[in-house]
Amino acid sequence: VEGDPITYHQFLFKQLEAARELDSQLFQNQLVLPDFKALALERYKISKKEIAPVPEIRKASHILLLCTEDCQGETETETVARLQALKYRILEGESFSNLAVEFSQDPGSKTRGGRLSNGIARNAENVDLSFRDALFALDRPGDISEVTRSRFGFHILRLESVTPSRERSFDEVRAALEAEIEKRFRQDAYREHLLTLAPGDDLEIDFDAFDDLIKSM
Repeated sequence: VEGDPITYHQFLFKQLEAARELDSQLFQNQLVLPDFKALALERYKISKKEIAPVPEIRKASHILLLCTEDCQGETETETVARLQALKYRILEGESFSNLAVEFSQDPGSKTRGGRLSNGIARNAENVDLSFRDALFALDRPGDISEVTRSRFGFHILRLESVTPSRERSFDEVRAALEAEIEKRFRQDAYREHLLTLAPGDDLEIDFDAFDDLIKSM
């Protein structure tokens, strides 16, 4: 420890951190906790509009033909025509899934027959707006969309299922609310505990001892 002052300072810092961690653990182990259920229920009632709503979720399949910004003119027209032809075949009774496997250019979903792995909410920010609009314009599972353009290209979508919007009960969110409230309670309690350890106005510093400590380093 002696010699290099930087190493010595690092040693002191680690010792202080270890002491602070030990003090925090001892304090938290002895802390008397209130009834978090009551606090969580109060939070639920006050913030129900933010906590309880679960949006409508729609699941979909799609067939994608890639067509980016450079896709214009005849290429764009041909792409749309190909999808229109595929839609006609589906409406005539051919399998959407089989056609997706054969023709879709979305590598992530084509092996599943075009089915997207995640449901989509109306305000899902990670989904192209035009795609969302086309999906939520459909009325019933099994309906097929018009040809829709996104930033990836052109799609036709099939609505697979609709899970209606609802409100979560208190029991559904209770554990998460209690955990959040307990975490904040413990942080605030320990912060107040540290304030009680702060030196008061009658603090006296032994400057001679302080100078001797500095010289010994």
